[in-house]
Amino acid sequence: MFKNNFTSGELNPNLWGRSDLAQFGNGCAVLQNFVPLVEGPARRRAGFWFNGLPKAAGTACILIPYVRALDDAYVIEMGDGYSRFWQVNGSPIMDPANPTQPLELASGYTAGQLSGLRWKQIGDVIVFFHRTGLHPRRLQKVSETSWNWDYFNFEDGPWRGENSDASVTIQATDWRKGQVVTLSASAAIFAAGMVGTFFRLRSGNGLPGLRTWAADEDPKGYALRYSNDGVYYTADAVSTEKTGNTPPTHDIGTASDGLVNWTFLHDNSGMVQIIGYTSPTVVTAVISRNLPILGTYNATDKEWQLAGNPASIGQAFPATFAWSEAVYSDYRGWPTAWPELREERFLVAGGAAAPDKYCASQTAGYSANSAVFTPGRGTGTVLDDDAIQGFVGDDSFKAQWLVSGPMLVCGTHGGEAVLVGETGEAPLTPSTTKPRALTRYGSADGVRPIKAQDSILFVTRGNKSLRDLSVSVYDYPGSGSDLSFIAKHIANRKFVEVVYAGAPDYIVWTRLADGGLASLVYNREQQIKGWSRHVLGLTGSPVVESLCVVPDTVGNDRLWIVARRTKSNTTQRLIMMMSDPDDRMRLDGAERYAGVAAGGVSGLDHLNGEAVTLMYGSGDGRFAQASNITVTGGVATLPGGQTATEIIAGQPFTSRFESLPLTANSAQGERLKLVRVDVAFEGVRLSGGTLTGGKSDTFKSRDYNDTSALTPVHTVETLTFEADAELDPRFFLETTNGFDLTIKSYEAKFNR
Repeated sequence: MFKNNFTSGELNPNLWGRSDLAQFGNGCAVLQNFVPLVEGPARRRAGFWFNGLPKAAGTACILIPYVRALDDAYVIEMGDGYSRFWQVNGSPIMDPANPTQPLELASGYTAGQLSGLRWKQIGDVIVFFHRTGLHPRRLQKVSETSWNWDYFNFEDGPWRGENSDASVTIQATDWRKGQVVTLSASAAIFAAGMVGTFFRLRSGNGLPGLRTWAADEDPKGYALRYSNDGVYYTADAVSTEKTGNTPPTHDIGTASDGLVNWTFLHDNSGMVQIIGYTSPTVVTAVISRNLPILGTYNATDKEWQLAGNPASIGQAFPATFAWSEAVYSDYRGWPTAWPELREERFLVAGGAAAPDKYCASQTAGYSANSAVFTPGRGTGTVLDDDAIQGFVGDDSFKAQWLVSGPMLVCGTHGGEAVLVGETGEAPLTPSTTKPRALTRYGSADGVRPIKAQDSILFVTRGNKSLRDLSVSVYDYPGSGSDLSFIAKHIANRKFVEVVYAGAPDYIVWTRLADGGLASLVYNREQQIKGWSRHVLGLTGSPVVESLCVVPDTVGNDRLWIVARRTKSNTTQRLIMMMSDPDDRMRLDGAERYAGVAAGGVSGLDHLNGEAVTLMYGSGDGRFAQASNITVTGGVATLPGGQTATEIIAGQPFTSRFESLPLTANSAQGERLKLVRVDVAFEGVRLSGGTLTGGKSDTFKSRDYNDTSALTPVHTVETLTFEADAELDPRFFLETTNGFDLTIKSYEAKFNR
């Protein structure tokens, strides 16, 4: 029996006897602190560098990636009411006004609200939503040392369905933008919590008798004309002036038709924002867009005219039943699903007022501070670039996330669907976009899906399954699989956070509900899916509280974590970054010294009083190792007065491999006896043995001066099995040192 492929990773114990499964041939029983490589071997996971402590040890914090380019990437630490910033090399960004302190901004989110955040980066802005429907906020990067927080606002919608009861009307005491007015309703439609809510008002009677702009006519002063679905007025016309040849089409300000200036008035719709509550039928509001007034009809000239300059002359806006309330507000709540960008539209979904709906902004209708959801003109004209609203599926399931890939996919509590235009390849438009159901697995609340290669990976309802989904206009309804089927012992611990480090090893990192860490090597092209479990080497029962992936300066994706543990009966939190695998550093919470020859490494206050392992050498790739060195005063000192130009200090972690049962039969069907296993690996120091009988061997235990280059080297060693090993014909390989280790293959030998 020869095995040189471990790409299926750990198998659920219920599958240990399933030699008929394809994954059985490439799987193992335990792969702790290893990761399968796409090429086949299993390699020790990289260690974690210690970056620093978060602001407060006693309260939770999370890490948010900011990635705009390889040279424009950061990690944002968010804790109880604050945000701080880290460079991708692990250094904190310092406050230019106080260079000894990290740059810090008030975020507006408490520690208890952090787990409910959902966000999307748009250029240099990250927009944040919340599972409880909090008003969205945004964080903008101006420069590395200049960031700012503000609210993110919705403009001109999206709107709830327009009122259709002609007896329920709203009127206003003025119509002009910027005026503070009293709104009076004919029924109880207002509530005290509506302060800040927007309403859209249209003229229920349309634009009766309004003349259409025409060339070579003689409009009077402040006359109104209809053109291109807009209403315009002219203030400078006199009886001898004629209109030009260019009809007005603008929707803001003033423009000439060639001879006469026309100012945009409205498109038969206007907008107000409530600023004060009086009663269920009376509120105070400010007009944010002119209400659709027609002024006074001049029967002699047969045209509608304003009474005079709008800057100084107004009039009441008459009662109208054609009004709409904003879908989202502090009163109704804000979107709760993970947002997305698609075809230059900003898409949001969910919320208490519209749990099963999505809204897409106008094309290119978003900026650093807001998104525009104009539904079309108040005259009823809707263009393809206008905002879109619709259901996320055929059933009223709560929207959880939106992801843009070859197609726009929406995950809900009850299933998954695509949102498509008139055809699969057609763009999204208000008149053609519709949902098409895909699957009925349902998505977990709050777990952000990820894009890995050409697939979407998402956690299903109940958090015990991670699935992939690949769908395109040429492959509808697409394909997918349960990625966690072969590792239910991991999945049953529940996935609560998922991130993807594509380069260089295609690893999906998952945070488990119990604070554990697991990984899935996922390469759809090569059909490779292999799970591993990971245990931090830190003492004090460490758990992982947050994950984040950002690219380093050379393009490799780095995993960042927040770890919490108990140290001297006190909670300690650490921000750590996984090392580059080729650094060959296999310690956790590690610090490095490089420079002139020194006798120790400092900066280890987070490990003070604890035992660490030291890797030390001359900076040429050779390392010696010293174990159980106690950190005193934040310093770990080399034994025997030695010095080195490179020293790495951290806590060791155990990497353990356990094989599946090794069995074979003779040609006559007779059970054969396992007698030896030849293991090929690349490493420095490794222990191995049988799982019964207690037999154990140590391979390649060498000192610093044993070789001219003490680095992992390829070797083959043999494990022998005794009779009692037949009770459980498996073997283990294990190491706790700071060296790299790659298991390449093993060959089991049997006899009668």
